[in-house]
Amino acid sequence: MKGILTTEEKERKDKRNKVILGTILVFLMLMSTAGYAFFSGDQEINTSGEILEYKGVEFVKDQISNYWDYEINGYQFRTAYNPEEVSGIKNDMILTLADYQDKPFYYYFDNESEGQEAIGEIYNNLNYFILRAQGVCLKGTECNNELPIKSCSEDKIIIIKYEEELGVKQEEGCVTITGPQGEILKSSDSYIYKMMGLI
Repeated sequence: MKGILTTEEKERKDKRNKVILGTILVFLMLMSTAGYAFFSGDQEINTSGEILEYKGVEFVKDQISNYWDYEINGYQFRTAYNPEEVSGIKNDMILTLADYQDKPFYYYFDNESEGQEAIGEIYNNLNYFILRAQGVCLKGTECNNELPIKSCSEDKIIIIKYEEELGVKQEEGCVTITGPQGEILKSSDSYIYKMMGLI
């Protein structure tokens, strides 16, 4: 059975509960104010980086991530390199963004751990436009999984290869992006800029 509280004990318990509740409310208010100041401050720092104007597009370097943010036709994009940094890369691709619009985005690489960085860079910038992303097995190559088999003569496929030379080359519907490990994002960004008509 619950003991009967005296008036003094009841007042003391009520006072203690009010102090605890008040302390919790003050803590929440302080944390929300600190959170707002912290996150809004980050946004100011992020957007106060280096600015580059290139072919009528403004590129702003995020000081924290070192990525370049820009907008084209109301869409936001983000790449590791700006167009000036990749304009010297050999790129003979003729496909444009319209060739990928509302279609599956197929990609292939020999080693999954090696190709994900480059594919991730491309996918993050194309995801507004493509139907879906799908890894595939190239016709004529051996694949150890159950990926669909696609060919350059019938489909548009991005192929990632680690090679010494940076480059982007197209053969039928296949675009091969090459570069050494740690630098292949330069070729990926060259592919993105060429597709958008910036280089």
